Amino acid sequence: MIFRPPFSIKTIPVFFLLVLLLAFGLLIPSLGLYWDDWPVVFIAKTNQVSSYWQFYEYDRPFSAWTYVLLIPLLGVKPLVWQIFTLLLRWGAVCLMWVTLNRLWPKHTQAITWAAVLFAIYPIFDQQPVSIAYSQHWICYILFFLSIWAMLKAEQGRWWLFTLLALLAAATELWTMEYFVGLDLIRPLLLFILVSQTTPTRRGQVLLTLKKWVPYLMLWLAYVLWRIFVLKIPGGDPNTPVMLSTIVHAPLDAVSHLFQAVLQDVTYTIAGIWFQPLQAQSLSLARPIFPIFLVVAILSATIAFFYMQRLSVDAEDDGETSTSWSRQVIIVGIISVLLGILPAWMIDRQVTIGLYGSRFAFAAMFGASLLMVGVLEWLRPRRVAKILIIAVLIGIAVNYQLRISNQYRDVWEKQRNFYWQLHWRAPYIQPGTAIISDQEIFSYVGMYSTSMAITLLYPPQDQNSFAMPLWFFSRVRIPASSETLLQGTLLQEGIRNYTFAGQSENSIAINYQPEDLRCLWVLSDKDADNKLLSSAIDVPLQISNLSRIKENTPENWQPNQDIFGEEPSHQWCFYYQKAELARQYQKWDEIVRLGHEAEQKDLKPLDAQEWFPFVEGYAHTGKLDKAYQLTVQIRRVNAHVDKRLCNFWYHIISDQKPSPELSKTINHLNEQFDFNLPSKCD
Repeated sequence: MIFRPPFSIKTIPVFFLLVLLLAFGLLIPSLGLYWDDWPVVFIAKTNQVSSYWQFYEYDRPFSAWTYVLLIPLLGVKPLVWQIFTLLLRWGAVCLMWVTLNRLWPKHTQAITWAAVLFAIYPIFDQQPVSIAYSQHWICYILFFLSIWAMLKAEQGRWWLFTLLALLAAATELWTMEYFVGLDLIRPLLLFILVSQTTPTRRGQVLLTLKKWVPYLMLWLAYVLWRIFVLKIPGGDPNTPVMLSTIVHAPLDAVSHLFQAVLQDVTYTIAGIWFQPLQAQSLSLARPIFPIFLVVAILSATIAFFYMQRLSVDAEDDGETSTSWSRQVIIVGIISVLLGILPAWMIDRQVTIGLYGSRFAFAAMFGASLLMVGVLEWLRPRRVAKILIIAVLIGIAVNYQLRISNQYRDVWEKQRNFYWQLHWRAPYIQPGTAIISDQEIFSYVGMYSTSMAITLLYPPQDQNSFAMPLWFFSRVRIPASSETLLQGTLLQEGIRNYTFAGQSENSIAINYQPEDLRCLWVLSDKDADNKLLSSAIDVPLQISNLSRIKENTPENWQPNQDIFGEEPSHQWCFYYQKAELARQYQKWDEIVRLGHEAEQKDLKPLDAQEWFPFVEGYAHTGKLDKAYQLTVQIRRVNAHVDKRLCNFWYHIISDQKPSPELSKTINHLNEQFDFNLPSKCD
């Protein structure tokens, strides 16, 4: 038999990193910027670094330090931030492992299981939002560093390590409030540590309280500052409304809070593990899903054999005691409750909203401990426990891969949109509102889309916080249709950045690549397009294409660090450039673009995108070509008769009578039952 040496305890951090790479690293090169990533990048490219302080003073006035420090070092490339934030996650996992080993030095094996579950726990599914969540992982590292130093202080150099613990805790708390609840786990951890050396219960309690005092004082200082001292411009978005509700309507508040706790805790601990196993989640319809399944199985297999052969101290290599498993279960349950507590206090829930999972971020620590504690309490054989942990790892890896793939799709959709908008609108005059019938990207949001669009164009004054452009979803504009048509001021903003523009200076768009279409920049000529939703009816009537200029100041190009390299020129490039040339009546340019696209055998997937080329050919005397494209449009789209008829009516109105034109009109009337040159009803 070939001897296979066991894995040393020193390999555990490598094991954590391998699991993280399998869960998150494979798709990193294809991920980009999302949601609150965009404001950070926007400030980096349009204002001075000091502007971060002004931006974040609206809710977390001290949190800007991470970006002030890191943006000059890391820049704004999505790939760099994806790697950096994954390394931060790894650092948090390793520090959790080190910290718990200081508290329970005889249970390294079980602690390793808890740490690897924490590494990929599926309740938090927003890892690809790398720039924004770098702050959260920095705070997790600071939290574990503080707990480790607090425990280390009991073994000597009390003042030194207590000072380190307090400094780390203060930095973490004042950076963001996510861990203000979890910080209250300290007395329980101190009690467990103290009880190992102090014989009497009374002595254990008194000593625990004594050692907790400096941390309690720091915690109270933060809470009092946050609630009573901090004055946030424009009002506090995270007011602890639950506290006031309990005072004024205690029965209703308690009932509502109990329901929120029951729903969130159940989902965080148990429900989240069923979500990755839903039938639709295991569909193999897309070719990449079987690959994810293989990676998940590989991850589970690697984890099983690694944990099987992990060598630990002899005293740690047996069955974990019932008393220890009870400790872990208690710490786990309380940590889950304390981790979500800040969300409940502001009347938010893990189970509500697209980004609700972030409210369970601090609870992942407790949930992972709880699962291992329950497993130890049930006391199955060691191989069975390792198998269960390995299966959970496989489930979580598969889930995180599928979530990352959704983010990858969104980034691809974003990049295509931004480059197409750049091709179609090389420059947009400041004060322009860009209106769509709906939000066009998941995991982004309107203010983030607005900032991304603005970054396509040359920056304004670095000392200004006025946004030149803003993206609106029609359903989110409070103005009535009549008000929009008559003209009204559209105002929006985020923190200290504001936008103001007249509704008559708007541009209407439609972007639905899922329907195999390019970006459509709309005008009143698109009123008879039956593919558009009724929500865009009014915006396209006021869409002012004169806001689009055909030349970019100083030959400006979008920053490739942000938007990636310019995509190869496929059909949508030629369509956007043809639409731009159509706007400026450069008919020869349209013909040139059409010829070039034809040479490359490029065609639209939605035949209506032939319209600018039909007009270009018609205005340059190539009526046969214009007629042939019209036939293609009608062959694919039976519902465009009225639009085609009116389209040709306007072309004919601009043409001088000629035999060729009369011939084309006759063909159109015969082929499509039109009544040209009369306008269609």
